Amino acid sequence: MNDTKLKATLTTDCVCESASIDSNGEEVWTTGEDCFGCYDDSVEWLRVLVRTWAKENGLPSETVRIEGTGLGWQKLSGYKVVDISEIENLDLSGEYRIEFTLDGKELTAQRWSHDEPMGGARFTFAFVDDSERD
Repeated sequence: MNDTKLKATLTTDCVCESASIDSNGEEVWTTGEDCFGCYDDSVEWLRVLVRTWAKENGLPSETVRIEGTGLGWQKLSGYKVVDISEIENLDLSGEYRIEFTLDGKELTAQRWSHDEPMGGARFTFAFVDDSERD
């Protein structure tokens, strides 16, 4: 892979754009009036990003350790060992945005939410032996 960083973003805000014609006959693009499945599209792009990350690392296992710091309003830290297919499950029950970045062989994520307004939650991902799965 070259030196390009790949990004995928999951957000509860609709990012679909639709076109309309204003009173001057000009085309105007607006976001979020009608949703055409943008969240599902974002999840699919994240899955492509995760597969690319796994390929870059030679897919040493199907098990990933997610390390999190700055979580929630208390800025907690923790980790969880999950199957590679569960990486997309960093969501919350409220509004959020999670930006995943693949830089070479390193996958990271940053989450913004009501309790993390400055993007306080940060995540790193590492392959671990399958025997470490919870």
